[in-house]
Amino acid sequence: MRSITRITTNHDRGLLKRELGEFFVNHGYTLKDRDGENVWQKGNGWLTAPMFFRVDFHNDTLIIESWVKTALFPGFYVGESGLDSSYAFAIKPGMRNMLRHIIDTYSVPGFAVSGYVPGAKK
Repeated sequence: MRSITRITTNHDRGLLKRELGEFFVNHGYTLKDRDGENVWQKGNGWLTAPMFFRVDFHNDTLIIESWVKTALFPGFYVGESGLDSSYAFAIKPGMRNMLRHIIDTYSVPGFAVSGYVPGAKK
């Protein structure tokens, strides 16, 4: 299951898309079309599980989905694992740090961030 984070933002949508695109590229992600969704992907599944971010907007809310593909064995995937699960624990801290940076950079002070928030108490 994907982790979903909703961030209230007052940044221009076009500028935000460009800045997030540069951010993901600088971290080794590439923009891909997977099953009709534009996603940022890193890893091909042979050396490490593919890692994904999906960015969407709804009014003044930035919505970020994040997940790792769940494998039975290398190259054969059966599902998705959000950042809050223990699956692929070794590669998720980097993704959590990226998500935390996005929240800290683009959220409006005083407005709640909902859904999955790295480091937040459950």
